[in-house]
Amino acid sequence: MILKEHPQALEYKNSKKQNILHEAVKYRQKEIFDYVITKKVPMLRLVRRIDAKGYTVLQCADTKHYTIRTRSGPAY
Repeated sequence: MILKEHPQALEYKNSKKQNILHEAVKYRQKEIFDYVITKKVPMLRLVRRIDAKGYTVLQCADTKHYTIRTRSGPAY
């Protein structure tokens, strides 16, 4: 809902310099990821961002954030 009312929120970075894709991937929020994919121009910028630790969006897909009910593994 926030993104629909304030589309500029796509560009927001938290204190760790992580954007919405870092967080969506880290916590497996597929709905958010799917919404961001529809915004093609920002998507290209967001995917290239590196956080304060030097991690890309793909590197944020770490199994420590998953609960027992989620599927783990690199293919997911």
